[in-house]
Amino acid sequence: MLATIDGATGESITALWRLDQEPPVSKLVTQFDLLPGTYLVSFTAVRDLTARIYSRQRFDPDQQIPLKTLRVRSNRVFELDGTEITGDPPHDPPNTLTNHLFAAGPISPVDRWTLELSLADNPFLRSVTPNDNEQVELGEIDDAVLLLEYETGIR
Repeated sequence: MLATIDGATGESITALWRLDQEPPVSKLVTQFDLLPGTYLVSFTAVRDLTARIYSRQRFDPDQQIPLKTLRVRSNRVFELDGTEITGDPPHDPPNTLTNHLFAAGPISPVDRWTLELSLADNPFLRSVTPNDNEQVELGEIDDAVLLLEYETGIR
């Protein structure tokens, strides 16, 4: 079975396919080799948003950050003594959000944060009613949550 998701021309979409209880696959086009039987194929397709994320400590509203599946996270990694190891092998180099937030040094998570979704950067949020009135549709965005996340482990 060939499964495909198509968006409007030039539109960026993130798709997640799941077959029964197997781990999801993130592709716009995926092939499932199925034997005869009954399967549950589920998918989620989310338009990629462009956002500006800034605070009083890192006020740079001109840099745009891509939000895929309405999520963005840094990949900054610290040792227990507080030294940063992001980018040091075997750790990945800093991603876009890490460079955006931490390029000028450490910041405190206690701050006033802004997540800005501009209509100019996300034109698909704008639509027209049957009466030709322009409207902004954010019905697909239930919550916008800033989650401060960290992982710990014993080495």
